[in-house]
Amino acid sequence: MLTTALALNMLHLMYRQVTIHFDLYPFNNLSSISPKARISQSVLEGVLMLFPLVALRVENLFMVVAASGILFLLLIKEFLIWWLPYFTQASDERKIRYRGIFAETMIVLPKIRDNPIPNLEHCILHLLNLASFLTTIIYLLSN
Repeated sequence: MLTTALALNMLHLMYRQVTIHFDLYPFNNLSSISPKARISQSVLEGVLMLFPLVALRVENLFMVVAASGILFLLLIKEFLIWWLPYFTQASDERKIRYRGIFAETMIVLPKIRDNPIPNLEHCILHLLNLASFLTTIIYLLSN
């Protein structure tokens, strides 16, 4: 399980860094995000996603618990930013911001009213985060 957890956490980190730094339109749309904002996001998320890799690599159970917490907090953030507005109701500000950045990207989920729809790029990111979290938890519970 250690190898699987390491591989999924590495894939999660690499995927996020690629999608922050390379405009793969219509998969993502970086043209409306400033380079400064992308670098800040890249560094912050990079550190948060690198920590689980380090924790798993050194096989320190305390660090793996902390890493699991970080991955869980990322999942909560993703839920609040993307999935809650999709399933319930988004603010007008969120809808305008979404339309400006993500409306023309690849969408695979059905429309719910006029709520922002998580684009394919973010659906994959969130699945990778979930898989990283679950395999890290499974590794933790097996020790």
